[in-house]
Amino acid sequence: RCRPLRILIIRHGESEGNLDKTLFERKPDNDHSLTERGRLQARRAGRWMRELVQEEEVYFQVSPYRRTRETLQGILESFVDSSGNPLPREELQLQSLEDSEIP
Repeated sequence: RCRPLRILIIRHGESEGNLDKTLFERKPDNDHSLTERGRLQARRAGRWMRELVQEEEVYFQVSPYRRTRETLQGILESFVDSSGNPLPREELQLQSLEDSEIP
């Protein structure tokens, strides 16, 4: 069985809800977008991760929340080959704990 060399856990970048807590009253939590700063943080995280893993095979798992998908898009800007083709495979398998029941 193949096991990863490392597992990195990255939280989403700064979101609208991080700046305006009242937004949770008007907009569903899963629909909050990243701020400009959050997009910058995502691109920065992507460059850091790419430098760390170099040419290792990389897989990403991400929750379906808008801010996490936007964070992934920023990270993926650093994970392309010389032709600009994406390197990793993406899997949508994670959920927020508040949406899951823990036995």
